[in-house]
Amino acid sequence: MTSTKLSQNNTITPKRLRNFVFYLHRYLGLVLGLIIVVIGVTGTLWMFDAEVYRLVLSKRLTQVTPQGKLLPLNVLVEKVQTAYSSQPDLKVSGISPDYFQTGTSPASVGIIDKNGISLDVLLNPYTGEILGTHQTTGDWLDIAGRLHVGSVAGDIGVIVYGIIGLLMFILCITGIFLWPGWRKLATGFKIKLNAHPKRTNFDIHKVVGIFAAVFLAILGFTGFCMNWGSMVNPVIHAITFSPSPPEPTLVSMPIPGKKPISLQQAIQISNTALPGATTPIIWPPTTPEGTYTFRKHFPEDLNSSGSSEVYVDQYSGKVLSVKSSRQSSRGDKVIEWIGNLHFGHYGGRTTEIIYGLVGITPTILLITGFVMWWYRYQRKNKKQPVEFYDK
Repeated sequence: MTSTKLSQNNTITPKRLRNFVFYLHRYLGLVLGLIIVVIGVTGTLWMFDAEVYRLVLSKRLTQVTPQGKLLPLNVLVEKVQTAYSSQPDLKVSGISPDYFQTGTSPASVGIIDKNGISLDVLLNPYTGEILGTHQTTGDWLDIAGRLHVGSVAGDIGVIVYGIIGLLMFILCITGIFLWPGWRKLATGFKIKLNAHPKRTNFDIHKVVGIFAAVFLAILGFTGFCMNWGSMVNPVIHAITFSPSPPEPTLVSMPIPGKKPISLQQAIQISNTALPGATTPIIWPPTTPEGTYTFRKHFPEDLNSSGSSEVYVDQYSGKVLSVKSSRQSSRGDKVIEWIGNLHFGHYGGRTTEIIYGLVGITPTILLITGFVMWWYRYQRKNKKQPVEFYDK
């Protein structure tokens, strides 16, 4: 008899399973809620970084008046180098040819000092006149980015945020499991605005949650994969039967008596290495051993920043490495798709806007979830019966 009772007590019934999932969902939400809110809000800011950046700069700088043709990129870089020639510690660190080239916006050339402080030098793309500077290290976008990936706390923060991304995925799956719409579809999408406040609060939580859950689950899981890339990527290569590519030696070898090649020469070499691709981003060398690094974009690439790269020796002009999205292995394509899923590149601007809105939903879910917990806590202390929407 005793053995039979123990066996019955250990049986996993649908009710026990639901209660387990319910408590797991509740306490994951309460413990991780605030961090997920920060990740969501900063992700939204990052999604619209270019638009907000232009809006911020428009308050400080007048729009550029078109005056014929845009100056070549190398001429704009030379203007910056000449302007800061008295400060040899400042190096050109990054150029985004298409970032500000709207016709009426300034061009931007990034520079960095020996302490790692970065500035954007803003120029008139028609005349080369320097209009002003904007410190990007420590600005709102830099802080938002470091808060989003966890690097504000160093390498440990990135690892911890990866774990939080995986727990966020579990939180979303449990929320989908608990959604009352599985019992009756109309119930799952209905918000009773005229009901008791706690009922309305529950309805808002379930409706917002079910609309956002799939996207948040994607963001959480892909965020985990990206933050834990050093461990996840080899696994992806293994299960797709595509060996991890060897790490190339990306070091420029100084040649006695020879000056580095010009930016324009390096651009031409990169274009020859990957014909048919545009160049959204350029990272010039900032050290004697550094290379010209080019980010390349093919017409079929979902990521506007491109998925290909070319590395060029700054002295000999030799192409040290080429990574082409058109020749990616199965594993590399999976890894690329993880990034596309995380940043919403797969659906164009529409998906990016949806992602931006989804980034705000954790705030709503945290508030409504906390209110649900508070009502239940008060009801439990008063020893009153628990209603369905208190769970």
